[in-house]
Amino acid sequence: MLFFCQTLLLKSYILCVIIIIQQYIEVIKMKNQVAEDKKQLKENKADQNNVNVFACPDCGAKLVHEGGCVFCPFCGYSECQ
Repeated sequence: MLFFCQTLLLKSYILCVIIIIQQYIEVIKMKNQVAEDKKQLKENKADQNNVNVFACPDCGAKLVHEGGCVFCPFCGYSECQ
């Protein structure tokens, strides 16, 4: 009976260790995903600060930044800052 209890205790201990390791792996995956999301957000924000990457909402042409304004040389769309 003592051997049975020891074996059961050992199996329970091993199962707990496996579960803890699995949870640790999930936490690491989530941290990596958060880091990747932050990196992507930073890149998107940098793109938003660079007006030349935006397309005209009317015709889809590349907007031009000039004299504090953004305008489309093709359709005349304008947006001043």
